[in-house]
Amino acid sequence: MHLLKKGFTLVELIVVITILAILWTIAFISLQWYAANARDSRRISDIWNIKKSLELFTLQTEKYPLPDNGETVTYSWEIVWIQWTLWDNAVEQLSRNLKKKPLDPITEEEYIYSTTENRWEYEILAIYEWWITNNTILNQTHAADTWYVKVDGTYNQLYTSTDSFIIPTPSLITSEELPLVLDATNIKSQVVTGKLNKPSRTNTAVQTWSLDIVLSVYTGSINKDSTAQEKIDAIVAVQSAYTWTTLASNTTYTQLLSQTDIEDQVRLANIISLHDGDAESAPEVVLTWRDFDSNCPIEDIVIGSQTWAWCNSTLWTGTEWGKKLDGGDGIIVGCGDYSGSVTAASGCPIWDPTMASNANPKTFFDIMVPSGTNSNGDAEFDTIWGKFYTFGNAPTACPSWRHVAWDTDWQTLEAEVGCTDYTSTAFICRDYGWRGHNTRTEVNSVVKALKIPLPGLLDSDGESYNTRGRNGLYWAATDAWYTWTRNFYSPTQSIIRNYWSPAYAMSVRCIKD
Repeated sequence: MHLLKKGFTLVELIVVITILAILWTIAFISLQWYAANARDSRRISDIWNIKKSLELFTLQTEKYPLPDNGETVTYSWEIVWIQWTLWDNAVEQLSRNLKKKPLDPITEEEYIYSTTENRWEYEILAIYEWWITNNTILNQTHAADTWYVKVDGTYNQLYTSTDSFIIPTPSLITSEELPLVLDATNIKSQVVTGKLNKPSRTNTAVQTWSLDIVLSVYTGSINKDSTAQEKIDAIVAVQSAYTWTTLASNTTYTQLLSQTDIEDQVRLANIISLHDGDAESAPEVVLTWRDFDSNCPIEDIVIGSQTWAWCNSTLWTGTEWGKKLDGGDGIIVGCGDYSGSVTAASGCPIWDPTMASNANPKTFFDIMVPSGTNSNGDAEFDTIWGKFYTFGNAPTACPSWRHVAWDTDWQTLEAEVGCTDYTSTAFICRDYGWRGHNTRTEVNSVVKALKIPLPGLLDSDGESYNTRGRNGLYWAATDAWYTWTRNFYSPTQSIIRNYWSPAYAMSVRCIKD
């Protein structure tokens, strides 16, 4: 009698191979995603350390160091700025504060660095693997075409001066070959945050994006002895460079272009005179968060040594409530009732204007809690919701001279208001959380001090929104794997300090450098 040996059928083999292929693809994509986040985390850390080292350098020299092997950008034979990299010589000058030369983790190139001719202002550029429109991670072969540019530094993003000219330019970094003589064409090749211009110095593929600014140069310099008409002419020249351009809607340029009264133009010209060393004639200019984010209805809050934005950010690449990271409609899982429960999603729909990032949370609160206070006597704050940011694009929520509040920033604040257990994990700072904040004041409550709303969050799937009216979650670290956050939970007296995956999208509160 012969035994029949049964094997696998062709269909069974195909099914198994298909399942294995799917699992391998998922694992590969996840690995790529985490690797990209880790590299971006290193870039964020590098730029922060460089900025700190540059400021410490200026304490000794009152000027920033020159780029290594710097190439000049000139206009009419005068140097406008000097551009190249932070290479060995520059790093050596910063060696007391910078332990080793920072390099991009993929290209192993130095970061692009530029200074004005007088070395009073600088810009530094990094290219990240997250970009504006979505968070899909491409493989390294193709990522160079979609990387995201971010420019940091102390440059005012409006104009720079030489001995004979005031030259409007949105940045001190060009994507053109160096050395360069500025003209009406190549002025459009400036590299600005959020665009895909990349300096030819980089090994990554250069994808040009032409600005529509105009080369509008004022001949002469401005000081306290200049006539009112000279000052007005200088401001008009700067304004003309940006009028009707794609940059005109950005806050920095909106404020510039809104100054149409003679008195305002003269005041701005007095500020420009600072470039000629005439500081006595210029009034002190203090930029608050509202100067960067006009959606915020209230000014900064100073707590101890810190200056915090008094609103969640709505800048740059943040996502609106109910919107997927690619811009399509997401899913509303449910909203909170300010007592800890989650109610039907119909209470916080995507299309409702009260859900917009610049909407006042009190409107939603009054609908959910008609009595005006919840069961604990608490109420929402007169502020705005703010947008949602993944860990990868959270740095874009804060402009130059501001940064995402780190874990140490939150700890400093928590200690300032009287909390003593702010360094542990999970539930910290009992009585300083959202529940019971009505019984406290701005000097002894984190929630009251920062007017913390409860916007909810976007799940790691990139499309599911939940817990608006129950939780407010805020990024608090730069680690790219599992990052520190602060979680304010409506029925809890404590602040929750724990790790979350960087795939989630949360709120960002910025703090002054």
